[in-house]
Amino acid sequence: MVGEIIEGMTRRGKKNYLEVITDIGGPEEISIDSIEIFFPKFLNRNRGANPLSPEYVSVKSYCAVDLRDHLRIVDMNLGLCHAECLLKIQGRIPDKWREYKLYFPGTILRRVGGNDLFMPRLWWGHNGWTLQYVPFWQQTWSQDFHRFVHWKK
Repeated sequence: MVGEIIEGMTRRGKKNYLEVITDIGGPEEISIDSIEIFFPKFLNRNRGANPLSPEYVSVKSYCAVDLRDHLRIVDMNLGLCHAECLLKIQGRIPDKWREYKLYFPGTILRRVGGNDLFMPRLWWGHNGWTLQYVPFWQQTWSQDFHRFVHWKK
């Protein structure tokens, strides 16, 4: 899937072309019983905290390196293919998860002809779950409605 161009829509209805620059890949099917969601916490680089220390905290500002480092530590390995699998079985997604935006950082995309980075997310709306591609820089990661999806340990 790396190098694939995906066509998406912006909030204003314009076409947006994104290139897959990293992708974890994965199974054709996924079970709700094998995954869980968690609130992301990012390393505050200004404090010089060790990611495994108590100083490892949620912050409003971060960089892509923070995201990469955090996901490496928590063994984040769910991406776009997993989000698409969940869409197929969305009736099984727990109702409690509807209050969150679910992120799948195993896939990272970049705007064609640009530098903005995006990741897939599922969002609950009026007609069910929707797959969206959201830019990193537009997210305020310390807000409680963000959840990342990963395999249960």
